[in-house]
Amino acid sequence: MRGCHEDLASLDSNLYKLLLLRAEDGPEMKTWIYRKEYTSPEIVNEILALMGNTVLRSIVSDIQSSSWFSIIADEATDISRNETNVIVYQMDRRQLSNL
Repeated sequence: MRGCHEDLASLDSNLYKLLLLRAEDGPEMKTWIYRKEYTSPEIVNEILALMGNTVLRSIVSDIQSSSWFSIIADEATDISRNETNVIVYQMDRRQLSNL
């Protein structure tokens, strides 16, 4: 998530680009981003946790409002022992379009 650069405030980092995208919703966040006060690992981890929780709440809300759902999880380890986890969920989207 932080990108391949050590400098978290780098203009090329994934995190910086995501924060700029989020800042389009509020000028206060854009001001905060340009001050570059989010570069400590603790703050970055908190931001990532908040973003993850927001996505999770959205998924749970969609699932709760559907008539059915399924969840599939899988894990694979490559030759260099890097683990990759995948979680896929399906739900009845016809019901969601009626909301």
